[in-house]
Amino acid sequence: MSTILSADDLNDFITPGLACIKPVEVLNPVSGPNNGSAEITIGSDGAPLEEGQALPQAQISLQDCLACSGCITSAEAVLVELQSPKELLKQLELAKEASKKSNNADVMNPPVQAADRVDKLKRHHSPHGMEFVLSVCPQTRASLAQGFNLSIPEVDQKLESFFVETLGFRCVVGTEIGRSLSLEESWRETNSKQGQLTLSSICPGWTLYAEKTHKEIIQYLSTVRSPQQITGHLLKHLLSEELSICPKTIYHVSLMPCFDKKLESARPEFMYDDAREVDLVITAKEFIDMLQSQFDTNFTSIGNKNQVSNDRISRLPKLWPSAQDMLSNDGSGSGGYLAYILAKYLKDSTNSLEVVTGKNNDFIEYHIRNANMETIFKGAQVNGFRNIQNIVRKLKLKSGNSKSTTAARRAQVRSVRSKQAQNFDVSDHQYVEVMACPGGCLNGGGQINPPADVPLKQWISDLEKKYQQIPNLDVNSDLYDKYLGLMKGMSTEKLLRTQYKYIEVDDSSVSAISVGTQW
Repeated sequence: MSTILSADDLNDFITPGLACIKPVEVLNPVSGPNNGSAEITIGSDGAPLEEGQALPQAQISLQDCLACSGCITSAEAVLVELQSPKELLKQLELAKEASKKSNNADVMNPPVQAADRVDKLKRHHSPHGMEFVLSVCPQTRASLAQGFNLSIPEVDQKLESFFVETLGFRCVVGTEIGRSLSLEESWRETNSKQGQLTLSSICPGWTLYAEKTHKEIIQYLSTVRSPQQITGHLLKHLLSEELSICPKTIYHVSLMPCFDKKLESARPEFMYDDAREVDLVITAKEFIDMLQSQFDTNFTSIGNKNQVSNDRISRLPKLWPSAQDMLSNDGSGSGGYLAYILAKYLKDSTNSLEVVTGKNNDFIEYHIRNANMETIFKGAQVNGFRNIQNIVRKLKLKSGNSKSTTAARRAQVRSVRSKQAQNFDVSDHQYVEVMACPGGCLNGGGQINPPADVPLKQWISDLEKKYQQIPNLDVNSDLYDKYLGLMKGMSTEKLLRTQYKYIEVDDSSVSAISVGTQW
């Protein structure tokens, strides 16, 4: 899903049109003999007019797209306008202008060329101004390292240099703190279900697909939140408390491998004290395009300023685990959720692991057996929508909720790619790590594309090796308790858990309008 989405090449999403339905709220009804009614006319320029006055254009937000059942994800125009590098640069300039006014220096600067934008965006931090912070995940750091033949430390230094020195960000953090909490919480949730199935919900492309098309699947979705959102919650809490500022004055940008993370950040429940946990999401691909189009430079040209790294701790929140946030952990390139749960069982030396591979690496089963060779746990790693649709059909057939059991069975047989997949029964598994992209998060739609002469399979293999070069953190329950201690007085439920719900189809819409909008 969203594997080719960019501002320049958007052809897998629908534009807002007849198929995009948004409830309209009338804030100022017209009073008078017509009981609030008014005549709407169209001006010569095509703009709507009410009693001679121009009406504002209807605006569609990401929240509207999330609440609508018309299509799987958002319209491209909304994503590009509200979740793009252009929006980031706009917010930086607005913050700079606001800072000028507060210092009685309300002098407008003349327009600048792209090459001069670096100086224009430099700003000094003030406890009374906007604080910009960046979080970056290990997959994106690996993609930048692979794309430009750099080491992971070199990538980290360049990110620090650009976002702190050039754009004026307060700090750059890794998402491993949020991921560590998410991993342990996923284990505790799975363990508490006493053998019942849990489908991971870390991938927003997968969860949106379930919410908008498969009501029967919602009950199996994990309620544990993603590292992106947990990191945002922690950052806004610690910084707002330490600096005694409103969380809304902290602008959190997340650098991610997937365009669907933009939609995840826009979910209305992902808030901290009336402020978004993540204000903006950009991908590695968008970041590189921004460097070229707005700054006339490339990633390798960014200087490695050791001073930036030396001063990093002083810019971070005092309670932030600065020695651990840029690490990674064992497991898959999608976060290692299944691997973490398997490791819990394998702490018992009498238990053993059996790996059952499918036709490709996107479908793998893992069985834990005890000393008597009895299976005590079944897990699976499932990537790509071809495999996802297979497990969805299995669950629907098992529950008897398929509209046409015969048709579903025929479709199921047609989709089988291996004997292992044919015999796979997801309902007797305890945990399934599900990712929408083939190859998982390392192959996310926002990652840097391979050169034309490098096969994708080879590129992903090399990217996996680069990802494994990031030192691992020993994630465990003690570390989980330590990190939760940072949230003194805060609800761990709000930090770690969420809920997913089926999005009802709007029966008032004409069925013909929806042609082509469903997955």
